[in-house]
Amino acid sequence: MTPTNVIADVVSNEVNRELDEFGRDASERTVELSPRDAEYIDHECTQGKHQTYDSALSYVIARGLAEIKRVRDAARMAAEKTLVKAKRDSYQKLMQSNPSLIANADFVATMLADLGVTTKSK
Repeated sequence: MTPTNVIADVVSNEVNRELDEFGRDASERTVELSPRDAEYIDHECTQGKHQTYDSALSYVIARGLAEIKRVRDAARMAAEKTLVKAKRDSYQKLMQSNPSLIANADFVATMLADLGVTTKSK
């Protein structure tokens, strides 16, 4: 096959693909479950009283994605709290070592913004 024919085949394959609203074709949306995963979905279909296997699969995927989001959001919030605590401790030590910093308006403004008390001004 010549390079021109290969390019033409690729272009014609690209044109013939039907894409969804997210730009994916059917092959990108197709998932093959392992036998064990298929059995878990079948169990959810029975125990969850779903009408169809597809509804059970959709439910499991939706719940799984919701749980993943919840865990990631909780981890992000915990990291933010840890960061704020570290900043607070750092500023506390800094002010203990040099109490005159409280008289500096720029320092106080920066500290309050870093701690999330106020918004950062530009």
